[in-house]
Amino acid sequence: MGPGMRFFFTIIFPWIFILVGGGIMYAGVTNLRNASASKNWPTVPGKVVISEVDRRRSDKGSTTYSANVVYDYLVEGTTYSAKRVSFGSGSSSNPAGARTTQNKYKVGTEVNVHYSPKDPSLAVLEPGVTGVTLLLPGIGAVFFLVGCAMAFFLPSAVKKDETSRVNA
Repeated sequence: MGPGMRFFFTIIFPWIFILVGGGIMYAGVTNLRNASASKNWPTVPGKVVISEVDRRRSDKGSTTYSANVVYDYLVEGTTYSAKRVSFGSGSSSNPAGARTTQNKYKVGTEVNVHYSPKDPSLAVLEPGVTGVTLLLPGIGAVFFLVGCAMAFFLPSAVKKDETSRVNA
């Protein structure tokens, strides 16, 4: 293995995993923190103004479905619009979940909106932590730990491999 390849695999490659994993973990932990805090946020009445199932088709032909629920609410004289049903909700290849959410929050439905007292534009209809909320920090942690393991073990493995090739 040449010096350029050695540098890439022992330094750059592990850091890609560490940085990507750290970024995903940061986003996931922020989402998790908001989900946890949302149970204690104040509530105001709101009204669903859009309720539909979004269908997205990828270039590879797969289709994902997500509920697009938009609701308006008023906090201290300012009207806000938000679309978060719960922290961690997303898309799926099965349209059933999106349809269930759409049916639960039909246009015109009166809802209780939980909003962040620090940032009233951050709101949710179903507060709290769900299993899906834990997924993002978990995936980030796996990438981060794999990167750390590579950064620790790859240099000695490459050196051992080069030594065995020289002695062979």
